[in-house]
Amino acid sequence: MLSSMKQYFIDNAPEWLFALATNISHSRSSKENIHISRYDDGWLVKRDEIKLRSPTARFYGISMKTFESKFEKYFSIKKGDVVMDVGASLGDTTVIMGMKVGSTGKVIAVEPEPTNLKYLTINTKELGNVEILDYAAWKSEGIMSLNVHSGPTGHSLVWGYERTVKVKTDTLDNLTRKYAKIDYMKIDVQGVEVDILKKATELFGRCNKWVIETHFRSDSEKATYPEVIKVMEDAGFETHLHDGYVVYGLRP
Repeated sequence: MLSSMKQYFIDNAPEWLFALATNISHSRSSKENIHISRYDDGWLVKRDEIKLRSPTARFYGISMKTFESKFEKYFSIKKGDVVMDVGASLGDTTVIMGMKVGSTGKVIAVEPEPTNLKYLTINTKELGNVEILDYAAWKSEGIMSLNVHSGPTGHSLVWGYERTVKVKTDTLDNLTRKYAKIDYMKIDVQGVEVDILKKATELFGRCNKWVIETHFRSDSEKATYPEVIKVMEDAGFETHLHDGYVVYGLRP
């Protein structure tokens, strides 16, 4: 009963009340410091050392500690690296990646959804080491309908939602053509991870470290991680499955 009431509150409470409840809850907890306040026409989320502007109070982003445990389990980002964040959303992971590579490194952030792009630009502006590509990674170049989720995450080329927006698409090979080497690749593309990896064969030779957050097939609801592992291993990568859905690929 309590869990269903909590979920109802999360889904239906006004933004200001949700923010207030979150602030009170985390002020009493020593695990993590989260504070949400109004910012222009959106919200400012402070999560430990990370600051993130968001169109909704319901998006916390990710903490440095969680990022490191989820995306740096088997290898890490280093100062001066050129890294790529495919499916950058509002920039929560992009900002952390930018902090890690420092002024001598570079982050290439790929994000197609217009509202996300607006906040991604705001959130990464002060870093000075982020290049934003307003594309959806896909298996071909073109224009497609992106299915828009109610929140900042979850937008998908294959999962159906009520609202759609036209976006540019291209392959990872094409999007990274001008870079001789990518040191680290993080992918979160809501169900099309297998499709885009199959069209990244040239990039496999220029990037040795991959972290892919896997999801489910839109046509069969089957988890995509077995296919992702096969694609990576066929390309010569050693793989690790972390937490049952995050696939690491490392070229020996």
